[in-house]
Amino acid sequence: MIVVGGTYGEIVVVPDSHELRGSGMRAAAALSGRDEPPVLHTVLDTDEELLDEAAVVAWSLKVELAADNPRRSEPVAFRYITPISTPAVNGPNSRLLEDQEIVAGDRTALVFGLIEAPLSGVHVDAETVIFDPQRPRDAEPVNLKSFADARVIMVANSTEIRKIGERGDVLEASSRVLELNANVSGVVTKRGAAGCIVSSRDGQGAIRHDFVGAHPTARVWPIGSGDTFSAGLAHAIDKGADLVEAARTGSAAAAHWCSTKSPAVPIDVLSGHYGSLPRPVDPTSPRIYLAAPFFSVSERWLVESVRDELYSLGADVWSPVHKVGHGGLEVAQKDLDGLLECDAVIALLDHGDPGTVFEVGWAVRHGIPVVGFGTSVNSDGIKMMAGTRVELHRDLSTACYRAVWAGMGLRPVPGWIT
Repeated sequence: MIVVGGTYGEIVVVPDSHELRGSGMRAAAALSGRDEPPVLHTVLDTDEELLDEAAVVAWSLKVELAADNPRRSEPVAFRYITPISTPAVNGPNSRLLEDQEIVAGDRTALVFGLIEAPLSGVHVDAETVIFDPQRPRDAEPVNLKSFADARVIMVANSTEIRKIGERGDVLEASSRVLELNANVSGVVTKRGAAGCIVSSRDGQGAIRHDFVGAHPTARVWPIGSGDTFSAGLAHAIDKGADLVEAARTGSAAAAHWCSTKSPAVPIDVLSGHYGSLPRPVDPTSPRIYLAAPFFSVSERWLVESVRDELYSLGADVWSPVHKVGHGGLEVAQKDLDGLLECDAVIALLDHGDPGTVFEVGWAVRHGIPVVGFGTSVNSDGIKMMAGTRVELHRDLSTACYRAVWAGMGLRPVPGWIT
């Protein structure tokens, strides 16, 4: 088995993190415990110091680098303010040096979209290609001619699938991808906390959609979870699993990464033994109430970031500032009416906003689960929440995921969790 994908810097401001990973390096590391670990075909820098760094990282992760990896014109790194933020890309115009390309082959290939190379510069000879385009830019449209002789399984997030399938609805978009590409045997749409949708043709040629839930974990590091999902799925396909079972393996692999940040996925997880993980939640689309102050630039930025993340995780969001606005005294009842329509609450608790605290109490009184986030809350002032049924986090990524899972039926754990 081979992995084709990027080796990129990943920088997070809060919490502070600086690593050399990228989709290819991470996926290869995730599968390093296989009897025959995959070979990583990637693109590296020309600078000798950066080449040495990549070699050291690969060695520490037990990743085997291909001997003839091509070089790129400049380094590439992704910079995140928080793990749920859309990253800024350093070196977005990096390209393969002249006359260089990736040429690789094996029975099974996991192929990720690359910053430096369009698919026309990637030549993969394989029976089965699991293709993860990685970013919308590669989805306008995706040219699968590079994999013309292979059975292709496409794995992408909801945004990418909508763009590739040119439809606003995910199910319609994934169906269209299958209809327009005869060599695509399945489409797997990643939906974060909501798990994934497996779209494929049944025995009569009709398209069916299967829903696979995510494993709820106590802590979530989301950067790279999709890479690890694709790695687990590719491993299962390589071992002969059907696509739905392979998606379950991908979900378990992603849960292991999110909760531990351990690069190598244990072989028992890759082999379908998920007993060490919580049971998957039913993949529904809950409505989450976003309780938060929104009166300063920093507060509004956080509200917008969390709202975008909740949507990307498969939830509907009821945000007072978006649904009702600032207004006067009349907004109070409108906000509370909206709260009662929701399945769970995420509360942004920094600065002790009275309105947010009131909404938390109202939700608890009405049996609506609450997940709170704060990094500078007063420990004495938070006792009423911690002592009732409010789950509390200092980690923003985890709070977002746990709120969505709470809306799906996961019972919150009262008190501080992260």
